Amino acid sequence: MQTNIHSSSRWLRRLTWLLGAVALVWGLGWLVGPALIRGQVEKLASEQLGRKVTLGAVDFKPWTLELTLSDLAIADQAGSRTQFGFKRLYVNAELESLLRMAPVVDAVALDAPVLRLTHLGGGKYDIDDIVARFGKPPADKPSDPQQFALFNLALTAGTVEFEDRPAGKTHAVTGLDLGVPFISNLPGRREIQVEPRLAFSLNGSRFDSQARSTPFVVTRKTDARVDVRDLDLAPYLPYLPQNLPLRLQKGELAATLQLKFEQATEAQVQLQGELQLRDLKATDASGKDALA
Repeated sequence: MQTNIHSSSRWLRRLTWLLGAVALVWGLGWLVGPALIRGQVEKLASEQLGRKVTLGAVDFKPWTLELTLSDLAIADQAGSRTQFGFKRLYVNAELESLLRMAPVVDAVALDAPVLRLTHLGGGKYDIDDIVARFGKPPADKPSDPQQFALFNLALTAGTVEFEDRPAGKTHAVTGLDLGVPFISNLPGRREIQVEPRLAFSLNGSRFDSQARSTPFVVTRKTDARVDVRDLDLAPYLPYLPQNLPLRLQKGELAATLQLKFEQATEAQVQLQGELQLRDLKATDASGKDALA
């Protein structure tokens, strides 16, 4: 009887020590983790990109594996403005990641990302230095694809600014929203559908789309819908080849299209919907009216 009591007491002490150790690790992770993560992100990212990287704040909850990064900014090559940044990145990882030895994330939310690109001319851009850093072929042999499961991906209020200096034009994508409820290549998860949505305004013209897809199934069955409303073609005319027999002068594009794709014995693609051109005007090579 005394042996059983002594054995139970020993196991109770071990359990108490284990719980205490876990609580201590969680506490240290909560207190020390944010400062450590912030310092490493700024240091490693700056070294890898060759740009100054700053991070405003980090919030890490080790007991729920929730991580929030706030006010990240990557400077341009001159260091005069932000090339890329975001207001908030929230990641909620699952303990299942440890069991599967693969990332399993319950939610990823990116709020108010901003990307600025500049075309300098001659096919050169202000991110060529970053592309050169990551464009080198890896020294190691390619490994097997990383397995993963990502749930509830959301990008909201995004902005992309593209400055074309040779053309003297600036294009802007605003109100960029992207939602993907689920995407995975882990066994047992492949039949679950993702339902992505992409919406934004391009130079004031609204674009919206929705889709249903199973990208990791053999058939890759996809149903997509695209809506384009009153897209003014004028800002994009300078990018058309100059040797076309007709020179487009103005026009507005509207479209409602449905795309169906399935990889059976051979690829099957169906496209249907409506396409409208309004207020169209084009001239010939001499500048005379040719089409309206």
